[in-house]
Amino acid sequence: QYDAGTDTEYIPLLVSKAYAGSDCKIVNIVTGAGEIGTHSTTAAEGLYYTCLTPYGEKVGTGNRLEGIGSNVKVISISQYHPATGRQKQENGIWKMHVKKSLSQPGTLVLLHIVDSSKLGRRMDAIDDVERLKKQYPGRLLITIDSCQSRTDVQRTRKYLELGYMVMITGSKFE
Repeated sequence: QYDAGTDTEYIPLLVSKAYAGSDCKIVNIVTGAGEIGTHSTTAAEGLYYTCLTPYGEKVGTGNRLEGIGSNVKVISISQYHPATGRQKQENGIWKMHVKKSLSQPGTLVLLHIVDSSKLGRRMDAIDDVERLKKQYPGRLLITIDSCQSRTDVQRTRKYLELGYMVMITGSKFE
């Protein structure tokens, strides 16, 4: 089944691959695990999550999209405890993963931040992200998940001014 938000995961990954080059390893750190589409981490790795493309072309679920290559790794991080719904104390674990990944030569990190989830949660970490971008110039790309248009215009404008990619889809409600 086609899902616009999940399909949108492919775009920042393809931009990252074009930016980094074919030999560079991409680590895609998805910080909104459990709050975004069910198959988003599959798409974030550059794999088909369904047997049909939006154009109706048959593909193998789990097969890699052409041009992605096999040097993509996904790290999926939930900021919230699954049983209680409360924010985890170690909510900075994403920073540790960014630093650890970027300590490896020939690696680019794509950091996926959910601006406003379907549960109304927001990861306000832009100051931390900007510090990391300065520490690792040209090796950390940011994508803001604003699918279903949950982000206000001012925040979206700020993200774009900072050079972030912003994923936007319409609402599922009519």
